Amino acid sequence: MVLAVEEHGEAAEVARRITHWRVLAGDQTPFDADWFRPGEAHHRPHGAPPHEHRTSTAHACGAVDGMLRMDRLAANEVPALVICALATPIFSPPHPPSTSPSASSAAARRNPGAGHALPPAVHGPLATAILAHTGAAAD
Repeated sequence: MVLAVEEHGEAAEVARRITHWRVLAGDQTPFDADWFRPGEAHHRPHGAPPHEHRTSTAHACGAVDGMLRMDRLAANEVPALVICALATPIFSPPHPPSTSPSASSAAARRNPGAGHALPPAVHGPLATAILAHTGAAAD
């Protein structure tokens, strides 16, 4: 079943998107709607009109054919970094940590407080993990 989002104007659509991000952000990091608002206002005109959007269940409706890639991950020799956003309501633990052992060259980094969104509160720990990983790969 596909449920369309009704058109209620630009401001209402931006507010709906911010509410959506509030849920995706999880509940461990303070949510800053004012940080999300300019991004959503900027991206809104470039996307489909609200009446063409599917509800937030659209990801769950996607085909999962070919999603089991553990054999290919195990053969990977490129150093990989698996970021575990511990507060995400989507594919929350144990999903991310279960990926890293599948790839022989993967490292897992836990990002406490991080949800499915990437607000400024998680930028520092995330950047630190990425820089440490890429720095180690360069050695």
